[in-house]
Amino acid sequence: MRTGDLLIVGGFLLGLTCPAGAAAQTASPEGDLSGEVSISHVFASDTAADESDDTGGGSSTILRASLDYDLDFGAMDVSVSYDTGAYLYEDETRRDRWSNRWTAGVGTALSDTIELFGQASYATNLATVEALSTDQAELLGRVQYSPNRDNRIRMFGGYRWREYDFDDSEGAGAFYGAEYRYRPRAGHYLTADLRREEIASEAPRRGYDRTIASLFYRAPAGKDFRLAAGVTARWWDFTARLATHGERLTRSTYTPEVELQYATRPGVLLRGQLQYLFRESNDPGFTADTGRAIVTAGFRF
Repeated sequence: MRTGDLLIVGGFLLGLTCPAGAAAQTASPEGDLSGEVSISHVFASDTAADESDDTGGGSSTILRASLDYDLDFGAMDVSVSYDTGAYLYEDETRRDRWSNRWTAGVGTALSDTIELFGQASYATNLATVEALSTDQAELLGRVQYSPNRDNRIRMFGGYRWREYDFDDSEGAGAFYGAEYRYRPRAGHYLTADLRREEIASEAPRRGYDRTIASLFYRAPAGKDFRLAAGVTARWWDFTARLATHGERLTRSTYTPEVELQYATRPGVLLRGQLQYLFRESNDPGFTADTGRAIVTAGFRF
């Protein structure tokens, strides 16, 4: 899908979330500008890519900056954001990359318990499951149900279009899922997430299906400190890749992790994460477990 077509479809999707009377609203919207700059370093026990769409595996330094602008029209909220990041890999076989993402979203409340949200985004030079440098356009829609302050359910789905930088091939596919968040007490959150995504490509080796499930608990750990612990499981099924003995290639990772964060807004951001990836596959080259530590320092405004 061309960028112009994405903007047309994205505008239509976002427009669906706007109440009929919102356009006639004459009150001036309230705007809020925020942003963040940070530097992270990833300490990894090996250089193998884990195909989890984050740092791409291996030790690296990440420089990031983001800018967000939110407009409150009363009947609806509009947001636009820009995020940029430089990924500098210690593995000499990996090429450093600079990634940018532009996002626009619209949300509205249908009632005290039901909210709708739509989003369109475009990103460059992403490290994805099937390629180390990918440009991606994405549309997303979400329904949220909150019967009370302690329970929240989200259902979401969307579609992605991808262009791969190294060979000019393309891919596309749907994603969908659900999230449940429970608040047992003020500031404490238990979140369960289940999602499915698919990519079909004109280059068959890039096609895959993936299921992701996660469970996390987050809680305050003192003034301006937050502690999180949880586990994420990922299962891949590659459409046209074969394992050593000729069967379809499958991979999975199970990643327990813990995170401690100190943050004020505006003010300093400090975060430390520890992860361990347990790997399984019918490809012997992907079965080595690996540990990872990520340290981040930044500033929020």
